[in-house]
Amino acid sequence: MAELKSLASANHMRVMDQLTQKLERPNAATYFGKGKIEELTQVAAAREVETLVVNDELTPSQLSNLEKGNPVTSHRPHRFDFRNLC
Repeated sequence: MAELKSLASANHMRVMDQLTQKLERPNAATYFGKGKIEELTQVAAAREVETLVVNDELTPSQLSNLEKGNPVTSHRPHRFDFRNLC
């Protein structure tokens, strides 16, 4: 995770928080579990987070499913724009 924080900083991003998920395997539909999606949305709103960086590559269907149920817009397979929450 330290390397990911360094990469974010190198891309002029300020790391606001770090959340982890413990699942046997990622949710096929959204990658994250339902509770983690709710937590991410709450943290993003409370901290006025603009971007979520994920330490894995998400499939196109996972990206689409995350966008359907949440106010996020994907930029790349591992990054989401949370500006709609602010």
